[in-house]
Amino acid sequence: MYTTKKAAVVITLIVLFLFIIKSTGLFNWYNMVTHTMEPAIQQGSTVFISNIPEIKNDDIIIFEMENFPGPVVFRAVGKEGDTVEIKNGVVFLNGQKEDQEKTLGQYKVPKSKFLQIKDSDQVFHSYQSAHLTYIDTFMVAVNRNFANSLNLEELIYDKSVEEQEIANKYSENWNRDNFGPLVIPEGKYFVLGDNRGDSYDSRYFGLLDKNNIKGKVLFRT
Repeated sequence: MYTTKKAAVVITLIVLFLFIIKSTGLFNWYNMVTHTMEPAIQQGSTVFISNIPEIKNDDIIIFEMENFPGPVVFRAVGKEGDTVEIKNGVVFLNGQKEDQEKTLGQYKVPKSKFLQIKDSDQVFHSYQSAHLTYIDTFMVAVNRNFANSLNLEELIYDKSVEEQEIANKYSENWNRDNFGPLVIPEGKYFVLGDNRGDSYDSRYFGLLDKNNIKGKVLFRT
């Protein structure tokens, strides 16, 4: 009997401890419901965060915003005072080119080649196995080095392509692949998904208020 009561007390204390650290934000966890941060975080993964570390550029963060159904995970690309620009799909921060090795590009793949590579762990897909865009062409998110080795054609919007949602948000004729330059104002962050061709991020919904940030991703499973 004593052992049972002792075990119950220990379990109660553990549950109480987890509740406290979760409610204060010292340590928390969420399930990744989208594919926008692939390949760094797979859809369906669990991310563990803390609100203790200072948020820096290149950190993966989780935040909440109005009109989003739940917490959102993106990469902080620019903070207040930084200048962000995207040229032909390449991100520049304060004039310096971003390392794109951690991001996915969106590529056109002929059906015959898609059937050969579709099971590779270097090929990432959206909600379906691929998006059929033409009769014999698929559109997939692919690791850039892998795509280059196969001479795949990346889908890049040139400056003539208009994206009305971006124009409405920033009052500029920008698109996802040709954007800015934009100076980030005080108290704001510019965030992007690593799956750059299929991510609804700061290019579309605008800048992130730092008060909406729940924490920095420490690790994921």
